[in-house]
Amino acid sequence: MGFASSIEARLQAHKTSAPTAQLIQCWPSKKVWEDAAIASISRIDCEQIGIEAFDCKDLSELTQRAEEFFALMPEPSTGWRR
Repeated sequence: MGFASSIEARLQAHKTSAPTAQLIQCWPSKKVWEDAAIASISRIDCEQIGIEAFDCKDLSELTQRAEEFFALMPEPSTGWRR
């Protein structure tokens, strides 16, 4: 979990240490939301195992918490559209 201005570049960087890493979902965000988003999304049944790496029990619940978090946030002014 983490903020990326280039999703493809960030995924490739993660694959150097985790070759099977996959992008599950992404949401429009601002960099300043990163810490709050990670804390909210990973608050239940997740263990941080690296800087932006987590071992979480239920991916569907994790994704649902992310959906709920970002639904509360205003639309970022970076050109993203929902």
